[in-house]
Amino acid sequence: MQNLIVVLIIIGALFYVCKRLYNSLRPGASSCGCGCSGCSNTGCTSLHSDKKPEDSKK
Repeated sequence: MQNLIVVLIIIGALFYVCKRLYNSLRPGASSCGCGCSGCSNTGCTSLHSDKKPEDSKK
């Protein structure tokens, strides 16, 4: 019974890892990992903006 539980946990972990790899490698997938294209969270889009931080020593 213990072996069955361990095998089920390992299968679940492998499924999760394979699904994440598939989603990250498919064409059109976001490279940021949070899916910013459809994200309504402003924190997500602000992390990946093209703006460079201003130099505070000016």
